[in-house]
Amino acid sequence: MKRTYTEDEQWIVVRLQEQLFAVPSATVMEMLAMPEMRSVPRVPSHIRGVMNLRGRVMPLVDLRLRLCIDSSASEGEALIETIRAREEEHRTWASELEASVRERREFKLAVDPHKCAFGCWYDTYKTSNIALAAVLRKFEEPHGAIHAAGAEVVHHAAHQRWDEATRLVDRVRDFDLPHMVRLFADLRTAIQDSHRETAVVLEGGGTVYAVSVDAVESVEQLKPGTIEPVPTAAASCDGLVSAVARRLKNDGIVMLLDTDRVLDEQGYQEVMQAA
Repeated sequence: MKRTYTEDEQWIVVRLQEQLFAVPSATVMEMLAMPEMRSVPRVPSHIRGVMNLRGRVMPLVDLRLRLCIDSSASEGEALIETIRAREEEHRTWASELEASVRERREFKLAVDPHKCAFGCWYDTYKTSNIALAAVLRKFEEPHGAIHAAGAEVVHHAAHQRWDEATRLVDRVRDFDLPHMVRLFADLRTAIQDSHRETAVVLEGGGTVYAVSVDAVESVEQLKPGTIEPVPTAAASCDGLVSAVARRLKNDGIVMLLDTDRVLDEQGYQEVMQAA
């Protein structure tokens, strides 16, 4: 049945990655921090498992995966692994700098902070998360300093000023590198915090279930006269996005979800039987 909308309808606007989606507030029963859940075998990949909400067991749908977007959990894990690799490269960089002075040989790794792997990533990575961006900004000075020390070591070594080079290596090992390591740990924590999801409990298609979202942005009415159906050819993943509209406060685009299709009665029964 085709969904109809009214101008005074309230919507819960949620964020998935950098996109905004909305569900009718009348379908939302509760919003809460992501609870513990139990995995369920032999169900579609977008079913995270089942959760127990005050004695009521219900399926939890990864709304990102249901909409063919990479999972927030896997996205966060991949980013943390990237940061671990960049930290290990700086440990290796510092060890090689020290060995090059001790063994009186050329240091061949990057001394330009924009040319190491972390520098290339740092210069191009963008985030809308304020807390994560604040931690990232703390890297600029110490990251530049550690590479500047490397450049000085190379300069001293070229003129065989080994005592000066050794003092700089000691500073890198005892101060610059530990400072960077602490920042990398803070960055991993900030990434974990930025990928903490919210569970939204919905009633749709005759079933009660929860969906995971990156964040709940607001409860609001949409701009009158802007709700338009999505052409069939452009519909997202099984027609879950039923329409698009614009927000009142900034004219931003919001995609409206058909909650009856996120998890229908048959899908609900299959998950609960498997659980």
